[in-house]
Order: sequence, then structure tokens, then C-alpha cells
Amino acid sequence: MNAAWRILQSAMVIFCCGCSPVVAQIAAPTAAPRTYECSANAHCSIYCQVDGEKQVQTGSAKTVTITPIAANNYLVELVEQNGHVQFAYLAGAKVVCNVDGLTKKSE
Repeated sequence: MNAAWRILQSAMVIFCCGCSPVVAQIAAPTAAPRTYECSANAHCSIYCQVDGEKQVQTGSAKTVTITPIAANNYLVELVEQNGHVQFAYLAGAKVVCNVDGLTKKSE
């Protein structure tokens, strides 16, 4: 009986270790996107950096939508005054976006 008990314990340890990563990979609910807009005749800009490196910069932002995807993972949609649209996927240990002159869009 002692040998059977050891085999059962070993099997349970292997089974539990094999299942725990599956639980850790369940996606958490994401937050709602935030949209910022530039009022008429205002100078608006956005500057985003990931881990200290510049990723997005413009001085003619019309609207900016920042969508959290996961921890430290964001999708940024930038529409410039001239209608040009840019998308940027930002992921890293430290993601920082400065929006100057833009106000949160009322929903």
C-alpha cells in the first residue's frame, strides 16, 4: 500500500503542476477605451514612449483613442487634423502617453 500511495502522490503533483499554467492564462476583462479630442482652434499633441523610447509623437492630434488590451499593453488610434490615421501597439514594462490640449470625450 505504501508504494501505491507514493505513486498516487507523484501523479497528483504532476497533474497539479500541469494544470496550474492554464489557470494563469485566463484573460482578465479589459477596461473600456478612452477617447480624447482636441477642441476647435486648439493646439493639441500626444507623445507616447515605451520603456523610455519614443513610439508616437505628433503636434496635430484631432482625436486619440487608447484601448487597454492587457497589463502594460495598449492600442493607440491617432487621428490627426489632416485626417491621417495612425495605429500603434504599445507594450513594455513602462508605457507612458502624454496628451496635451486634449480633453476626454463625453460619451
